[in-house]
Amino acid sequence: MWQSRPEELQQLAAEDSCRAEEARLAADYKRFKGVRPERRPSEEDIISGSARAGKSSFINAIRGLSRNHLMAAPTGIIETTSTVGSYPDPFPDSRMIWYDVHGLGTPKVSDWI
Repeated sequence: MWQSRPEELQQLAAEDSCRAEEARLAADYKRFKGVRPERRPSEEDIISGSARAGKSSFINAIRGLSRNHLMAAPTGIIETTSTVGSYPDPFPDSRMIWYDVHGLGTPKVSDWI
């Protein structure tokens, strides 16, 4: 019969838990690889938040566009969005529109008006 100390059992349990988590992540990766997020037609979403938080970059990323793409929302390291911009989804069968608004907490916009 195999006997061990409590420390060894804890170590073995931790290793088993780690292997199980790795297996779960690998299975999830295989299951979701290449799956695009669900798109619902005729929806509009507004992205809002603090200035310089990456709202425009997020809109470009969710639309699958680089910042240099013709249809991309302008981005920069300084306050870039000064007016509300609407950005349609680039996929032909999608009617999704993303709205980019200016950030909060700047000399130009101290709070929502």
